[in-house]
Amino acid sequence: MARFARISSIFVTNRKLNGIRLRIGLLLITAMILAFWSPQARCQQKVGAAALPFLNLVNSARANGMGACTIDLVNEESALYNPGGVGLFHLDKTIAVAWPQSTKWLPELTSDLRLKSYTLSAGMSSQRLHWGKNPLLNVSLAFAFSRLDLDYGSPSTEFVSSARDRADCYTIAVGADYLIRVGIGYTYKRITEDVTESWYPEGPSYSSSFVANGEDVGITVELPLWRVWRSKHPKSLLEPPPAVQITPRYTYVVANGAQGGEMLPQKYHKGLSLHAKYVRNGLSAVDLTLVGEIEKPHVSEGKLLKGGVELGLLEVCYLRIGRFKDDPLESGGTDINTLGIGFSLNGLIKYTRIIEHLHPSTRLRWLLANLDVRFDYAHYGGEENQYFHDTRFCGLAVSL
Repeated sequence: MARFARISSIFVTNRKLNGIRLRIGLLLITAMILAFWSPQARCQQKVGAAALPFLNLVNSARANGMGACTIDLVNEESALYNPGGVGLFHLDKTIAVAWPQSTKWLPELTSDLRLKSYTLSAGMSSQRLHWGKNPLLNVSLAFAFSRLDLDYGSPSTEFVSSARDRADCYTIAVGADYLIRVGIGYTYKRITEDVTESWYPEGPSYSSSFVANGEDVGITVELPLWRVWRSKHPKSLLEPPPAVQITPRYTYVVANGAQGGEMLPQKYHKGLSLHAKYVRNGLSAVDLTLVGEIEKPHVSEGKLLKGGVELGLLEVCYLRIGRFKDDPLESGGTDINTLGIGFSLNGLIKYTRIIEHLHPSTRLRWLLANLDVRFDYAHYGGEENQYFHDTRFCGLAVSL
């Protein structure tokens, strides 16, 4: 990336570029913008770090719909950004697959930049294995593999310039549920960057490869207030939950730490979310989530502030809005509004009560009760002259 930075500065100051150089400059400027899009990356560049920029990007459609708040991800995409969420998620789920995709990045500059990722996770809980005699205690162990891949696009006819950034992530997490719910996770990352440049039919060529290892550690704690209230009367804990349920959640994540050194954009994520649910006739009629997050680098000053709201109806459809921006004390930085929607097949199955109408076999009943197929979409707004304006995301997830 240091080579990208040195070359791009030449193209930015030269306004009389010909067609070939303009193409090269576009690729290099794109890499620089990615490296500087958040205050964390800018701060690390000041102290000489060669931070890989794509690790700063969020590719979750649900998170991006709520201002890129990743700390609230306790779902199929948890392994990418919130390792502790994997342990909580697999208290109830056995296996999950997610394909979050961005349609394009930096559409104001290029249409070639694509960020792709996928996640596969599996886990088992004590309740699903029918271990233990205490119906209130549930523990889980889960594993996940994730891949985040940034493709810089196709080359021009005169110049071949290809770059690819990739992170392979291996996650292990545990979860515990007894009055409160706690998830703790660890992710090992192997990050590679391959760059190839060559002129043809004749001319010099250059290629380089960079490899680094990083680690994420995260913890998520949920506090169902109705459980705490009922804990004074233990027998009441076995009764059906109340109509109104309020659950605050706190998450803390250290990203790209330990082995990353100065080569990775190391940072802290910490945030608080509040989940409120109204249950009627055994079904969730309305879900409301408020989430706020602070993303801060390990070194120097500056932070990214994030916030979002999610409104769910009948657990079928979800509407999301959010915003993320640089530290208010800084000027000329990132300030993006976000919008998002989501749909859940499991919520539709519950709402239509299709299980009761079909009278399926025991195995099919279990499958219909636990299978979920979810689609999410998000869009970055803001002013048209901002680089991230009109970036779009979509994601498909399947869990059982």
